Amino acid sequence: MTKTQKWFVLICLMVGLGLGPLIAQLNQSGGPGSSVSVTNWPGTQAVSGTFWQTTQPVSLATAPTTPVTGTFWQTTQPVSLASIPALPAGSNVIGVVNTIPKTACPNNTVESQALAAVPTSATSVFSVTTCLTTIVLNNTNSSAATVTVTDAEGTPVNDVVTFSIPAYSQLIQPLGGVAFTSGVKWSASTSGVTGAMLGYN
Repeated sequence: MTKTQKWFVLICLMVGLGLGPLIAQLNQSGGPGSSVSVTNWPGTQAVSGTFWQTTQPVSLATAPTTPVTGTFWQTTQPVSLASIPALPAGSNVIGVVNTIPKTACPNNTVESQALAAVPTSATSVFSVTTCLTTIVLNNTNSSAATVTVTDAEGTPVNDVVTFSIPAYSQLIQPLGGVAFTSGVKWSASTSGVTGAMLGYN
C-alpha cells in the first residue's frame, strides 16, 4: 500500500466516524425532510403520526426535543357552507321589517281598512283602540269635501278636527301611530269620497 493510499484510508475513517452519529440522529428523527400528508382536511379524517414539540410555543432558536405521538382528530370547519339554508327564490318573501313606535297599542297587530266609500254618517272602522299610521282620502266631486275622523269614546274626540279635500284630489295624511281610544270612526260631508286606513292595535 502506497503512502497516498494510506492517507486516503485514514481520511475515510475519520469522515466515517464524524458522520456516523449525525446519520443515526437523522434516521431516528425521520430525517430533515419527513412530513405528514393529510387529506380531506375539512372533514373528520384522523391524522396520526409523530409530531415534534418544541420547548417553547414559538421558538426559532430551539430545536425539537420531545416527540408527541398519537391520533389527532380535526373537527369540521367553523363555518360550513352546507349548513347555510338556501335563499328563497321566485315569489317567496324573505321578510319585511316595520318600525313600530312605542305607543298605547302594544299588540302590534295590523289593522287595515281597504279603499271604500266613506259614509256620510259616523261609522265605525275599527272597534278596538287603534294606532293609525296613515289615512288616504279621495274626493271625486267637482267641489271640496270634508272627512271627520274620531275615536269611539262616549264623547268622540276628533283627529285634526276635519280633513278638507279639494275637488278631484287625493289627501294622504300620515298620523305617526297616534292612538284612537276604543276604535276609529269616520264620516264624509258628501257622497263621492273614498278612503283607506292603516294602523295597528
